[in-house]
Amino acid sequence: MPDTNTETVAEHAVALYFAVKRDIVSMHEWTMRGEEWERKGTGILDMNTFCGGGARGCRNEVVGIVGGGKIGTAISTLCKALGMKVLISERKSTPKEETRPGRTPFAEILSQSTTIILSCPLSPTTKNLISASEFSVMRRDAILINVARGGVVNEAALADALDRGEILGAATDVFEREPVEKGKSALIRGEREKRVRNLIVSPHVAWFGRESQEKCVKTVGEIFEGFMRGEKINCVA
Repeated sequence: MPDTNTETVAEHAVALYFAVKRDIVSMHEWTMRGEEWERKGTGILDMNTFCGGGARGCRNEVVGIVGGGKIGTAISTLCKALGMKVLISERKSTPKEETRPGRTPFAEILSQSTTIILSCPLSPTTKNLISASEFSVMRRDAILINVARGGVVNEAALADALDRGEILGAATDVFEREPVEKGKSALIRGEREKRVRNLIVSPHVAWFGRESQEKCVKTVGEIFEGFMRGEKINCVA
């Protein structure tokens, strides 16, 4: 529903960023096993297995945001507050010489960004926007965060890029087919298959939060009241 979850999605995107950058899930599992830490004495000894050998500080991040709408703007605000340099992507099809003020050519977003966050809608022009050719020109220390739609990223290409080490890591809240089933997505493999390297996932819950639910209930009420008065509010068709 329009404007009810803008901040919530932006916050989830940043949460996924930190989860990947600090390798939180792997560190949790490593620590919970206990015997490894106890035997080695300190987790620092094994840090090269996490975070690509050490997480980059926020002030050294270049964040490329693909999708400059309300959610993208909210993500930009949070990233800038953390001291990150933020680039807002121009449309992929736009020639470099026609790049709008305040935008960065899509090709430069791919090659320069240490983190790329997707917050664009899914459309014929954004279907498989990020696929094998895009991963091949991204930085090897880059991470990809997707809070847009599953079809924006080619899942097989993402899994391959992660396994091959073409990018450092990724996180996605969305999938091409939802709900996702184990073994039926390139990202969520079957029981006997090795997990995709450096991938964190969540089940399309970026929108979910106390404030977003309250806004949703309020908006539904306003739409219903408007309908009773013969007014069209948030009409999408």
